[in-house]
Amino acid sequence: MRPVLAFLAAHRARLQLDRYVGPEVSAVMLTPRFPASRHVVVPIMSARRSEPVLVAKLPRLEDDTGGLEREAAALRVLSERREGLATAPRVVAFEKYDRRLILLETWLTGTPVNAATIRRRTERSLTEVFEWLQEIAIGGDTDPRPAAAWYRRLLEEPLLRFASLFPSDGDEARLVEQTLELLAPLSVAEIPLVIEHGDLNPPNLIRLADGRLGIVDWEAAEPEGLPFLDLFFFLSFVSFSLHEASTIPEHIAALDKDFATRRRWEAPVVDYALRLGVDRALIPALFVACWARYTSALLFRMVDESDSIGDETRDWIAGTRFYALWRHVVTHSERFPWRS
Repeated sequence: MRPVLAFLAAHRARLQLDRYVGPEVSAVMLTPRFPASRHVVVPIMSARRSEPVLVAKLPRLEDDTGGLEREAAALRVLSERREGLATAPRVVAFEKYDRRLILLETWLTGTPVNAATIRRRTERSLTEVFEWLQEIAIGGDTDPRPAAAWYRRLLEEPLLRFASLFPSDGDEARLVEQTLELLAPLSVAEIPLVIEHGDLNPPNLIRLADGRLGIVDWEAAEPEGLPFLDLFFFLSFVSFSLHEASTIPEHIAALDKDFATRRRWEAPVVDYALRLGVDRALIPALFVACWARYTSALLFRMVDESDSIGDETRDWIAGTRFYALWRHVVTHSERFPWRS
């Protein structure tokens, strides 16, 4: 916390911090308990206001800066788009101070959206997220990009790296092999790339004071990512909330019921494909890609650039619901959207 306060004092004039805080500044340090979180979060308060006005993020380890770099890059791209200015934090500074990288952002004031909120206001939540995803997609370059520009970077290389961290004859290696087979249609496809948040669900959704939906925590973001991944991830959380799923079998059952049996989400997904000009035939592969990319990225947040992991980390990732969902949609790929 001290480095952050010292940084603010040293660069107040240059960063024009008087726009946000008065001369008296206080801060608290938060260390997220989620195992894959790599940052310390420091909300910054001013005597003028009762809630934070800025937030600083620092890596727990000095050289572990990948998440902050992704977040800063995504937020800067968003800041160039009209809606991004109001519904996502803005980067105030991103630089080193006392050997530690500091990302300073504006704070979004509002009420966190949770599962209960989703259940009470399902249609409103769906509409807002759907419109927000369209806004940030359409605000960018929507020209189709050939697979040569993104397939290896976004899919093949991360999955092969994931497999390399496990025994070559294990379930994980077989899962990656099966996944790449299902992703084969994408390897020759042309699709537009979008800003990918990478973790689009509560507690990263905030009901802002003006009623709009704000999105925070961009450390898993990809400025040139795949369409549909954020949409699938959010729709899955809505299903889990509506079915009040709390265990892995309940999460799988909710996914089956709403994506495979009832096809609850077919209309918004197909509409999104039409608006972005994505071939509907690619939707099943993108659904698999959602869970493969999220799970592999989750592991990489734990191990960074390491070439090996311990048994404890292997057991942890294999025990997450995300890994279970990935394995389930690959094993039962013929059931998921939308092959008719």
